[in-house]
Amino acid sequence: MTVRTVRFYAGRGLIPPPRREGRNGFYGSDHLARLELVRELQAHGLTLSAIEGYLERIPSDATPEEVALHRTLLAPWSPDLPEQMDRATLEVRSGRTLSRFLRYRLCLLPPIRWRSYPGWKKRRSICCF
Repeated sequence: MTVRTVRFYAGRGLIPPPRREGRNGFYGSDHLARLELVRELQAHGLTLSAIEGYLERIPSDATPEEVALHRTLLAPWSPDLPEQMDRATLEVRSGRTLSRFLRYRLCLLPPIRWRSYPGWKKRRSICCF
């Protein structure tokens, strides 16, 4: 990001003005957090006017961590992809040996939210051991 862009954002009120010492302006972690949030909002297709409206709702005394939380909430959430694993892998992940009774009970469980995965066939894939 160029110095000119940072100055433009400060002039527009997207970031707070820098701390001045003589002719120099100093930007801290709070400025950096807001700049990263502006960049993230632009990546989501928001105009600068829309970004101004969004940033007005964030308190001016918000810490960099609080601003980073807003940025985190913008991140896309994606569901875990379904996995098929053999008995040994399942035992390693669960940290225990699966008894015959427990394996039988696992076979009775339907796949979790199978409709949310395109192309995933409804079947009991756990029963392959």
